Amino acid sequence: MVDKKLSMADIAEKINLEFDDDLTCIFNDDNADKLILRIRIMNDDAPKGELQDENEGFKTVNEWALDTEGVNLLAVMCHEDVDATRTTSNHLIEVIEVLGIEAVRRSLLDEMRAVISFDGSYVNYRHLAILCDTMTYRGHLMAITRHGINRNDTGPLMRCSFEETVDILLDAAVYAETDNLRGVTENIMLGQLAPIGTGGCSLYLNDQMLQQAIELQLPSYMEGLDYGMTPSRSPIMGTPYHEG
Repeated sequence: MVDKKLSMADIAEKINLEFDDDLTCIFNDDNADKLILRIRIMNDDAPKGELQDENEGFKTVNEWALDTEGVNLLAVMCHEDVDATRTTSNHLIEVIEVLGIEAVRRSLLDEMRAVISFDGSYVNYRHLAILCDTMTYRGHLMAITRHGINRNDTGPLMRCSFEETVDILLDAAVYAETDNLRGVTENIMLGQLAPIGTGGCSLYLNDQMLQQAIELQLPSYMEGLDYGMTPSRSPIMGTPYHEG
């Protein structure tokens, strides 16, 4: 400012001459360490709607939400005055016919959540998701009944744990069915580890490489006890089963 021979009053005067009464300038003394010039807008003639005041808060926008009866999802979604992205239906057969299997899985999950949370109950998403996956993983809807998921080729032990235990086991014995024990249910029934997660590991042995293996003479485990034993030694030295 000094090298240009300007003062704060000169700058404020030029701004006021250019914008007249629309602006006013507030500035500090020329001898201050940091020169500050503030400009305040006095007359805002901008049309309403172009600028949005962040301090106004939220505005309520009125819109119609229709809750209808009947089944005509496709015609409703094609209507020009209807938002198709937010149009839903609780008729699962209609949803799978119009939108496909993935949409009906989502619709099924939403309906179950709405029913369970109606009285304040809560069920973790994973339980509901695996139930929806079981009902839709074949590409069509399957009921959680003896005529639905219990007719899949999942092995007699898993099927008998749901319903019709005696009938399923009797048919399995008559027709010599084989259960490969690949699921969780049948392995729990037999008290063994299910082949999933860390239990799904298998050991493979190469017989050809085993023929080239070098036999190593391992020392007896009693040889390691010589160091650190008391002079009286151990009574186990007199037993013959540690030898050979």
